[in-house]
Amino acid sequence: MLALGGFCASAPVHGADYDPAHCRAVDGTLNIFWEGVAGGAAPCTGIETTNGSIADAEDGNFSMNGLFVSNPACIAVAAYAFTLSADKTKLVGSDTFNNVPMTLTRGTGQSCFVGHWQLAGADYVATISGVAAGDAIFADGFE
Repeated sequence: MLALGGFCASAPVHGADYDPAHCRAVDGTLNIFWEGVAGGAAPCTGIETTNGSIADAEDGNFSMNGLFVSNPACIAVAAYAFTLSADKTKLVGSDTFNNVPMTLTRGTGQSCFVGHWQLAGADYVATISGVAAGDAIFADGFE
């Protein structure tokens, strides 16, 4: 969730914004790595720690709430619900706190889902791990 309020859109990402370091920062969790890349508080980064349950995510559907953030000048907590696409390349859902649709994509060989959120000239990239505690929950063949 952006410190500015809510999200207005989520654009598909085809690898350009995938950062292995951001992915490693949230590996084994359902936390979200945020990077402000334009407008708003950008440039900035932060991690939103959530109460996302690995056990709940195993069926491809899960909800989670943000508990706290590492950089409140950049991001704020929100609540989320996601469903994994049949081809295991997208997490589709919403920021249920702000009632905003969200889509994160994962390219071939990428171990995290990534998507852009844009609001009032601000552009943030979100990264969520596709691997929980070393086990491939969402797909096979992670890097």
